[in-house]
Amino acid sequence: HVVLLFSSCIIGPPNDQSVSGLPYSFEKVPLEGDFATLTDFKFLPNSAEFLAVSRIGKVGYFRLSKSKAVLVASFTIPDVKVEGDCGASSLQLDPYFKDNGLFYVGYCTSMQDNTVSRFTFDNQYFNAVLLSQREVISTQESRAVRPVHGVGSINFDNEGAMLIHFGEKGITTNAQDMRSPLGKIIRLLPNRDPEGSGYDVPGDNPFLEGESNPLVYAYGFRNPWRGVYGPCGAYWIAEVGSSRFEEINMLKPGAN
Repeated sequence: HVVLLFSSCIIGPPNDQSVSGLPYSFEKVPLEGDFATLTDFKFLPNSAEFLAVSRIGKVGYFRLSKSKAVLVASFTIPDVKVEGDCGASSLQLDPYFKDNGLFYVGYCTSMQDNTVSRFTFDNQYFNAVLLSQREVISTQESRAVRPVHGVGSINFDNEGAMLIHFGEKGITTNAQDMRSPLGKIIRLLPNRDPEGSGYDVPGDNPFLEGESNPLVYAYGFRNPWRGVYGPCGAYWIAEVGSSRFEEINMLKPGAN
C-alpha cells in the first residue's frame, strides 16, 4: 500500500517550486508473522502500533520494532467471502478511538452481500476482540452474478458521521437508483453503545424526503474504491473505471 500525500494546497497550474519534489521517502517494512494479502491498515493514535486487515478477514495487531512490523495478536472474522473483488477490504478507527476503542471493518459475506462491522480494541486480549463484533450495516443485491464492486473505504467527517463507499455490485442501474445504497457514498451515525448495533440517519443528509434512501450522500458511482481527505478539507474519491478511464471525484453532498 502506498499513500500519496499532497504537500500543499495548490490551485491552478503548478510552477517550478511546487513540483520540486515531494518531501517524503518510502521504506519497505516487512511483516513478521502469519499475515498475507493485507488490504488496509491504520496506525493507532500517537503510536508505533497499527491494526491491519487481510483479504480473508484476518485482523492483525502489529507493533513496529526496528525495521519490521511484528504481529502481536490476531483474530479472523467468520464467513468472509473471498472471490473476485470480494473479501475483507477496509478498516477504519472511530474518530473517538482514544475514548471508546472502536474500529470498523468492511467485507463481503457472499457474492450479493456486503457488511460493515464494529469491534472494540483490547491490547491485552486482542484474540478475544472478535467477541465484541456488532453489525453496523449490511447491503444486499440479489441480482449480482459476479463478486465485484463491493465495499470500499470507510471514513469519518468532522461531525463524526461515517462515510461508506459502496459499489453497484455490477448492476449499473443501482448507481442512479436513489432507493438503493449501492453505487453510492452513504453517510450514517454508527451506534457507539458497547452493547448496541446498527446506526442512525444524520439529520442533515441531503435526501431525507420522498422515496430516496436517506443514507445516500452522493451517487452515480461504479466502484468508488478509496477515499481520503486532503489538507484543504476536500474529500477525494478514487473510482475504478472499466475499459476506458478511471476517475477522481471530489465529494459534494447530494451530487451525482
